[in-house]
Amino acid sequence: MRTVVAVAATVVVPLAASAQTGDAGVTVVPAFVQYLDTPPVCCAASVWVALGWGPRFRVQVDYVQSSRRSEGYGGYPHDELIDGRMASTRRDSLTQETLRDINALAAWRVLVRDDAEVRFLFGAGVRHTRRTDCTAFAGPSVRIPTPPEYAPDHIVFHARLTDEDHRRCAARRYSLGGIYPQVGAAMDWPIGDRFFVRVDARLVLLRVGVGAGFRF
Repeated sequence: MRTVVAVAATVVVPLAASAQTGDAGVTVVPAFVQYLDTPPVCCAASVWVALGWGPRFRVQVDYVQSSRRSEGYGGYPHDELIDGRMASTRRDSLTQETLRDINALAAWRVLVRDDAEVRFLFGAGVRHTRRTDCTAFAGPSVRIPTPPEYAPDHIVFHARLTDEDHRRCAARRYSLGGIYPQVGAAMDWPIGDRFFVRVDARLVLLRVGVGAGFRF
């Protein structure tokens, strides 16, 4: 008769190297750069989900959305002479944009410790923008005091955006899009067994986010 003796041993595995196969979370981008020639937008929200792919790699998908609104003066000045004086019309101009980015990334865990984890991110993103450009043309022009940037004897009129302008511009809303490479890094600090704080940065489109997530 043979006697088989089974010995069970308990192995303590650090959280970062445990059997947890994925994570998800939310970040906020305090200064999201939509275009290099426009001011950053505050504060774009982003969500991500990452699933395990071997001990060191995960596949991550994230989504970020931001909106931008800028007002100024546009259109044609319609310079003309009135009683021998130069006259112009300043027309209100409004630009509204909603931008959406979806990134598909490989996340390589280059540093795994009990107190921190660093991932190198690389892959590609898809950007979609819906934009409306609107300039006042439907309403009347009202004479205003001459602004300081004009000559003192210049006559200036002001045209405001009307409901009809907004309807016309909404009908002419258009979309832009494209695919671009994406490279970046993320660093996580654990809070308890499953939760963590994250800071991530993307070299493409100049994006830095701060947020929190959980492992599952």
